[in-house]
Amino acid sequence: MNEIQKKIQEARRLISIIPVSGGSVDVMAAARIQLAAAADAAGDRSALWEAHKQAEKEAQDG
Repeated sequence: MNEIQKKIQEARRLISIIPVSGGSVDVMAAARIQLAAAADAAGDRSALWEAHKQAEKEAQDG
């Protein structure tokens, strides 16, 4: 888990302790789903970035 994912997970944890009721329950659930998707996307992008940097380094090394 990278730093971005850790921060998103912490935000999800904090959101989960906020008491909600009524129509807010659906909004909060949607927000949590979006944060989960963001954490996944952050991991995907991080892996691509690392692969890019490795390829760049290998190209420089010859």
